[in-house]
Amino acid sequence: MTAFVLSDAAEPIVPCGATLAVAFNAPFHTGFTLDTQGLLARDCDEHGPINGYEGHQQRLLERLDDSWRDPGAQRRGGQEFDVDNYSGRPMPPLYLLARQLPGLLEESANAFDVGGLAASVLAVDLKLCDFGVGVITTSVSVTALAELSFTEYRLAVEGMARGGYMDERVRSTVHDTLAALFAVVPEAWLAREIGPDGRPVNPCVGTGQSLWTHRIYDIPVADEAMLADAAHLAWRHLLPLMPEAELHRVVCGDMIFLPEKGSSVALHTPGQAPTALLHTIELQNAYWAGAAKLDRALLRRVAALAYDTRNCDFRELERRTDEVIDFYERARVFEMILHSLVGMLSPLQFSTWEAVAGAWDLQRQLDAVRDKVDALSSIHTALLADASQRRTARLNAGVFVFTVFALAQTLFAAITFGFTGIGAHLTTIHGIAIGITISVGVLCAGIAVTLLRSGVVRRRRAQAFGRVAQTAAPRRPAPSTRARSEI
Repeated sequence: MTAFVLSDAAEPIVPCGATLAVAFNAPFHTGFTLDTQGLLARDCDEHGPINGYEGHQQRLLERLDDSWRDPGAQRRGGQEFDVDNYSGRPMPPLYLLARQLPGLLEESANAFDVGGLAASVLAVDLKLCDFGVGVITTSVSVTALAELSFTEYRLAVEGMARGGYMDERVRSTVHDTLAALFAVVPEAWLAREIGPDGRPVNPCVGTGQSLWTHRIYDIPVADEAMLADAAHLAWRHLLPLMPEAELHRVVCGDMIFLPEKGSSVALHTPGQAPTALLHTIELQNAYWAGAAKLDRALLRRVAALAYDTRNCDFRELERRTDEVIDFYERARVFEMILHSLVGMLSPLQFSTWEAVAGAWDLQRQLDAVRDKVDALSSIHTALLADASQRRTARLNAGVFVFTVFALAQTLFAAITFGFTGIGAHLTTIHGIAIGITISVGVLCAGIAVTLLRSGVVRRRRAQAFGRVAQTAAPRRPAPSTRARSEI
């Protein structure tokens, strides 16, 4: 790649024939979600024992070709943390599986010209998560067909990402990858998905369409002393929409990372590779897309619950309690996994994660998910209470009617007794008394059963929704670099 001698005096120029690297990272929906808790807890299937989550990964790799791999399996030193960069392996891992290809499967899509740049795809890396999201990173080498300013270079690269240009090129590769994985995943490993109408959704292979495309500019700088000036120039010409005072940056020796929304820049001396920034962008894109997917699903359930169940009976609301609990558990497990994996990042990855999370405001998205979980629980509890009150009112009305009928029957028997004498109607009064006794007994039994069932339901609701109040901690900002270094 071409190394730049940068000066703050003028806008940098990309000479004709100069070669640079740029990466495009895009998240996508897989169309199917795996049961994370089942993968952690299941210890066997029809083929024999399974050693936890890693055993499930190996079982899948045995059924796939050599392009597939476990992206977190390589730890040097054989210890829990890598002996060189001190990164750990969280459980569950960062990704379910990964697939690495030398190029896009559609060969005609590997070379193209856009905006004065001749582009060639160098490698394609796909990583899939068990919560229904994946990311694809397309590494591209671009050669200037004419002399370009940095602004013109930025516009040319943006042209590749906009309008679905890159999405159309990678979509068939993503779809082929999803189809290959879906074909070998046992049905018992899949999670139950609920649609907006409250009905189960059948898992399927996603279309492969990208949700968005993030651009990572790789800018080699000839001299380490020029890195500070280079960062200023990169902000001015490659990230012009971001105020410099709010620019997020990570400085690590002879590398400077500038992660922002839409685009990020990695400046480094020749021979260095911005792998930390690239891997962190991949991870943030995956979990940001996962949080957004969960947020939209929760919003649809909140709206459907509030709109469709106003007049539902108690049994229907009780049936939907399982759906509410399922959403609550999924949201809590997702957030717990996210917080645990951050602690397993290497120091450089952690610093980069903090910068990217600050630029993308990941914590706000997680807060939105938690708000909707709380709203879903609150609305469901209120609807259950309303349905219970309506049910109690109907029961009280029935008791009132039965009591009036019994009193009327007793009064009629007394009047009859007064007019005709004791002897003639002793048998009639005895029969009426037996009838009243039986009716009252049936009524008491019905009331007892109803109260017992209501008590069970109340206890079940307390167990299901009481956990929300007990476990919902105050919202925490993303952990700081200072806190990590003190630990």
